[in-house]
Amino acid sequence: MNGLSVLRAMTTRVHVPFGVYNLRPVTSTTRPGTGVYRSSLLWGATASDRRRLTEVGIRLVIDLRTKEVAANFPDPHVEGIRNTLVDLHGTGHTTPGQRITEADTIEAMKARYRRMVTDQGQLQRIAQTLLLIADEPGAVLFHCTDGKDRTGWIALLLQHVHGDSLAQIRADYLASQPLVDHMATFRWRTDTLRGGRRLARRNRPMNRVDLAFLQAGLDEVAARYGGLDGYLREGLGLDEVTLTKLRRKL
Repeated sequence: MNGLSVLRAMTTRVHVPFGVYNLRPVTSTTRPGTGVYRSSLLWGATASDRRRLTEVGIRLVIDLRTKEVAANFPDPHVEGIRNTLVDLHGTGHTTPGQRITEADTIEAMKARYRRMVTDQGQLQRIAQTLLLIADEPGAVLFHCTDGKDRTGWIALLLQHVHGDSLAQIRADYLASQPLVDHMATFRWRTDTLRGGRRLARRNRPMNRVDLAFLQAGLDEVAARYGGLDGYLREGLGLDEVTLTKLRRKL
């Protein structure tokens, strides 16, 4: 039984805090009906969550998870909303080496952020995500699993386009922590049941929000492109027309 199957089986033994627990607008000027939202996975969405998606006018949901995870924990169908999968990490290895200790996992998480700057496949899919957002006239929601890492990186780019300061971007990134704490607790319990406290400690960094992860990606951006403007234009190949569309949506 693989890890995903084990996690599904654990939902019958451990209380799972279902619901869309990291749903929020990307910027302070987001407008219902046309704006951009971010969230955790939608699997397990409550009736109230579904109503909220409809109320803010979501017309497109962009799922950044891998095909395997999306198949095991699929987004629900909501009338009037179309879903598209942009498998951001489905472009090769994203966590190098064998994760044995908590320190290994921390380094793997930093490497995962760097690859969103260096991996050509991921650059293409990040660009695809931003193009989908720019071209959708209705409101858009994008998400990964917890809405903190892949989602956090896309949000950072949109917030930069919007004109938010790096301090504002970092504060918004950290705002995910209290929203995902209960899932981190849930995963600690399931990991402990699966493999004991050693496994739970090893996996702990994947379930938290850490500015060191974000900074690893930003440092790579600075080294390769001189900053986020260069990354958007040179790394992702976005032209001024697309960037203007994004600004108007935000």
